[in-house]
Amino acid sequence: MLNFAMETAIRLRTTVLRGHRIEVMHPQLPEGVPVELIVLVAEQVGARKTLYQRFLENPAACSPQAVATWEEYERQLREERDR
Repeated sequence: MLNFAMETAIRLRTTVLRGHRIEVMHPQLPEGVPVELIVLVAEQVGARKTLYQRFLENPAACSPQAVATWEEYERQLREERDR
């Protein structure tokens, strides 16, 4: 028999504090319970769009068929991941 744990997702927005810190407080976060935190950094104005943002605007332009070689496509993905 498989046991599946229920997960609660809480979406919050905050600002990075001095010292490159963030602070998260929410009434649904019980003390002492392990949580997983995923931080998505907003793009700066004028910054290069991410591959994901370009995909949302035009999926065909971000597909493997949109570049000359598979290696080029993998290179673009690596650059995006490493940014």
